[in-house]
Amino acid sequence: MEEVRLTRQRSIRLLFLGDIETDRRVKNFIRYFNSRGWYTELLCSTRSGQVQEELSAELHGRVHPLKRHDGPLMFYEHHSYLMSQLRTLPSLDVTLACDLYSLPAGRYAKSKGLTQHLSYDAREVYTGLPTVVRKPLARWFWKCVERKGLKATDSIIVTGALDAGAIEKVHNILPRSFLVRNIPLRTQKPERNNYLREHFGIDPKKRILVYVGGIQRDRGLGQMVNAMSALKDEAVFVMIGDGELREGLRSVCKNAGVSSDVYFHDPIPSEQVLSVLASADIGVVLVDTDAPSYALALPSKIYEYLFAGLPVLASPMKQAMKEFGGHEAIRFVKLHDEAAVIRGVRELLPLAHSGDILKWQDEAIHKYAFEYDAAPYVDYLEERTP
Repeated sequence: MEEVRLTRQRSIRLLFLGDIETDRRVKNFIRYFNSRGWYTELLCSTRSGQVQEELSAELHGRVHPLKRHDGPLMFYEHHSYLMSQLRTLPSLDVTLACDLYSLPAGRYAKSKGLTQHLSYDAREVYTGLPTVVRKPLARWFWKCVERKGLKATDSIIVTGALDAGAIEKVHNILPRSFLVRNIPLRTQKPERNNYLREHFGIDPKKRILVYVGGIQRDRGLGQMVNAMSALKDEAVFVMIGDGELREGLRSVCKNAGVSSDVYFHDPIPSEQVLSVLASADIGVVLVDTDAPSYALALPSKIYEYLFAGLPVLASPMKQAMKEFGGHEAIRFVKLHDEAAVIRGVRELLPLAHSGDILKWQDEAIHKYAFEYDAAPYVDYLEERTP
């Protein structure tokens, strides 16, 4: 009689503060762990208070609808929710803190034996973010939070190769590190379509510049609005997302005389992003590189735009230039040089829908996939959770 071997299912609990509907990275981790046969659980605090039906079938999720949407009380509410849940839930093999704000609860889980292994997804160099750099007290607080968390952390995930060194320089601590870039899962090439043009009734003679992400400070959105004064006969600018600056930017548009040339689209689920981007012509990812964290950045938007078949206008972020320097579909321009921004857009306009951009799109989809980066990290965890 053939021997039947029973194997215990490995388990992971993800802790996250944010909108699970639009956050591609958390869903990528969930789906990749599921594909490797893990039991996957999510504890999440979010503004929407909901998880997509499709995603609900893929995980054991508990979602807390936030009463506070910003400021210190929001972080405290999230932490309190995680702690209340962890005190009642069984232990799992791995706990993954998907952001700095969830790391204290991850540290608690490790200290109480609720997990064998604590991982921390350091999406960026938090202590170098513009909003923190400008506030010394807040920077000191989050630096202390991160340092305490790192002392309990067994492995750290970074989105750019230089981030690990930058974090170690800040804290003089670095657990075992893994590079998992913020790129889409392996995907089919999205088909060109006219969604944005039809949705907003955009003149077919004009090209569509698009930004997807948080409508926040230091993302170059005000500078792009101002640049539209010179570009409005050639293009329109569409921002997809939500954030604190959305209403303020409407006033900027009015003052710049470009209200009819700049459009705002509500946030969309991450599964729909590539298809919607494929209805635009040029992707925009401009950030303030004076901030230490943004100076190093390697944004997911660059990959998304290339996957959608768009040439890209980007700031000269150190890791982005290392990865894509010399790429013919990308123009790196300084955020505060409006003439360079305008010139960069005009240099990219002829590439939209060209044979070259389609070739570069195929190359990007073939070369980059979240699975390729995540495999060594999950291999490592499986070696430690037999």
